Amino acid sequence: MSKRKNNPILDMLLAGGILLEITQSSFLITLVVLDEALGAVNNLSKVLQKENLQLSSLPVLISSSIGHLKNISDQCSSIDENNSIHTCINTLKKYVCSSRQIVENENKMKSLKAAKQFVDTMIEQMQLRFNEKSLEIIKLSALFESFESLIKIVEEDILKICLYFPSLEPTNVWIDLNSFKYVANSLIEENVKNPLSYIYKANIGYANLKKLAECLMCVPVSTATAERSFSTMNRIMNKIRNRMGQETLQSCMKISTEVPSELDEDTVNEVIYLYARQKQRRIRLI
Repeated sequence: MSKRKNNPILDMLLAGGILLEITQSSFLITLVVLDEALGAVNNLSKVLQKENLQLSSLPVLISSSIGHLKNISDQCSSIDENNSIHTCINTLKKYVCSSRQIVENENKMKSLKAAKQFVDTMIEQMQLRFNEKSLEIIKLSALFESFESLIKIVEEDILKICLYFPSLEPTNVWIDLNSFKYVANSLIEENVKNPLSYIYKANIGYANLKKLAECLMCVPVSTATAERSFSTMNRIMNKIRNRMGQETLQSCMKISTEVPSELDEDTVNEVIYLYARQKQRRIRLI
């Protein structure tokens, strides 16, 4: 891309156009609404990315964030000059007018309408990401956050959780959980300092309960960071596929068509060894 030559006249016109735009009342409306709406979503995003995230607090936080956005949307369509959006805009006008005159233009109502549409879209996305199913899974997962809530779980909760994870058998999970609660309560009565660590070291089993815990720990939470990570992963995988040479492709096809579908461990290790030794690589495969 060629670098644009400096032109004083064009620079002055551009600066004048920007100054003219930001002194319009419609610009202040956009500024205030964006600050309020993005502030609410940013707060929720930061909470979701915390390492010590408490699931039990999420439903209330999500509900309050959506409620805040709905309040902003209602204020954008209101003609009441005393609501917080208009009050903030008027305050900014008074503050700015000491150095620069704010121009009331005909785009004010148009800007309020556009701001309302933007906020309504944010609300729809929030409700789509955190729908009724997602919120119920979050609430049920929160029961496993502490020992106090864990021992209060009833069979109905287990049945609800297992509906979302078909690989789990509700009866077996409930049996494991009852056994776990019985052993833990017995250890508490015997004044064992840390019953959970004791059970873990004893390696009693609880395969079904362990499987449930693994499922709950892998429940995805949709955040911008997670989406960017998945997008990056997809780009890397596409690049790897696109860079696959003809020789590698033919070898993969031969393996797929000329050998049994189930390879023994020795054959798999031999293939990996030969592939790794074929040429020098940045990452050691063996």
